[in-house]
Amino acid sequence: RSGRSGMASDSANPHRGAHDGAIASLLDKHESRVDLLLDSMLTYLKKTQPSYFEGEEESLASRTIADVLKRVSSDAASESTASEENRLAASLAISEMTTPKELKVTVSPSAQQALERAAAKKAEQIASPGASETDIPLGTKCSHNGCEVCYAGPSTYEASACVYHTGTPVFHEGLKFWSCCNKVKVTDFGDFLNIKGCCTGRHEFSTKDETMAQKRECRTDFFQQGTTVSFNIYAKLGDPTKCSFTLRRRPSDGGGEPEYVLSFHVHFEGEYDFKRTIVLAGPVDIDTCLVDILQPKIEIKLKKADGRGWNSIGEVVEEDDLEMD
Repeated sequence: RSGRSGMASDSANPHRGAHDGAIASLLDKHESRVDLLLDSMLTYLKKTQPSYFEGEEESLASRTIADVLKRVSSDAASESTASEENRLAASLAISEMTTPKELKVTVSPSAQQALERAAAKKAEQIASPGASETDIPLGTKCSHNGCEVCYAGPSTYEASACVYHTGTPVFHEGLKFWSCCNKVKVTDFGDFLNIKGCCTGRHEFSTKDETMAQKRECRTDFFQQGTTVSFNIYAKLGDPTKCSFTLRRRPSDGGGEPEYVLSFHVHFEGEYDFKRTIVLAGPVDIDTCLVDILQPKIEIKLKKADGRGWNSIGEVVEEDDLEMD
């Protein structure tokens, strides 16, 4: 279309004005097909103005057609580039939408004390010489906090010393550290897991097969106040190093507003696991949602993205069903 104004305003060709309407109709008819446009313009001009193609006028006709083709081709290329950019932007948006985000976890002082008492009790129950070596399954991980050594036979005890933490994990005001060596404090959970132990001793391997998850259902409820929704999981002694809480957005099946999915895995009382995936009843501001591990329960605080009330926390689904969508 930009080619039309250029042709109409160009005074170098006195013949153009009489044919602008006809050429404009050809543009409307064929602007999506450059080859058809060329053929139509050539046919029209040869019939109405054969002088365009004689002598010096031949170059003028060629320049006229070439100019239009250049403009139309440029517009088509711009549209193609914009379409590709839109496609890539949409792809990036979907990738960002479906990537789970780990929620910030804070442990209350009372829950911290309870974890420390449980850790001390566990240490007392571990026999100093360890379990009978014939009863320990190969691959059993050392029960000391921070030690990643797995049992590979009786020689495991002599192959390496056990470097571990005698205390419990502490999550406070965004910082993560161990109560036994609180001089090393980090903010990233991965860095926290890599903090080297502060004590050296003998490995301890439990005869219990800890690879078999002991699932236990927990009572849950929720309440809302203004734009805040609190979802409670009644699980005592939640271990922050073995719990995970994520939120993500996903495209809805009907093509409407995206859905918000809460997934969590709670490890509590030292031996039980509770997992659940919930499609929330409404949109939330993922960046402001967080988790508080308290002594009697775990509280997930969700910030609504709008002011609508929720009749329930949402729909409990199987994670595999979401992956198949």
